[in-house]
Amino acid sequence: MMMNYEGHPELHVGFWQSRFKVPDHGAVHDLPYTIKDNGGTKTEKTDENALKMMRSVVDMPNRENVLWVDDGMYQAGTDREFKAIYIYDMDKRVIAVFKKDTGNFVTTCQLTEKEDAELKATGNFGGKKDWFSGQVRNLPPQQNVESDFTPVATFESEVMGITPISPMDKNSSPNQGFTPTNSFESDVMGITPIDDSQVDNP
Repeated sequence: MMMNYEGHPELHVGFWQSRFKVPDHGAVHDLPYTIKDNGGTKTEKTDENALKMMRSVVDMPNRENVLWVDDGMYQAGTDREFKAIYIYDMDKRVIAVFKKDTGNFVTTCQLTEKEDAELKATGNFGGKKDWFSGQVRNLPPQQNVESDFTPVATFESEVMGITPISPMDKNSSPNQGFTPTNSFESDVMGITPIDDSQVDNP
């Protein structure tokens, strides 16, 4: 799917990259998901779900509180850094990442407070020594920052006594309680598929 918005580069949301990303990232685009044993989300990897996520990404510029970053950096300071274009929903803290030199969609996730602040201040998202913490990051998304949030019961919460997401109340800052979603390959393997063999070409 092509994205053409006046004043911004042409972008492409490819089917195969979307299908590859939908299991770990579909939840932040309101797709149905289940909770894995590690507390993360999993959306069924189907053509239908890939298409739904593609449509959601393509529609992101039409949301109410969106930030475009046409000259960003992805994972600056690492051997995986590249120049990026971001479309960022500041209300839900959901970002769509595109490789600037090709305009191809790379990934999407929900940012933490710290990542939100860095993106707005520097145009960079990800990277640095704390990026791959080994912690589960693709937890259930928090869709409304103003409403009460109850963590979903998981193996960690029920058996191990670990709460995967900090609950918020109406008096909390909207900048708290977020855990972004990232993929197995980025969290565990430290790999982000960004080369032309793994990302759809326009």
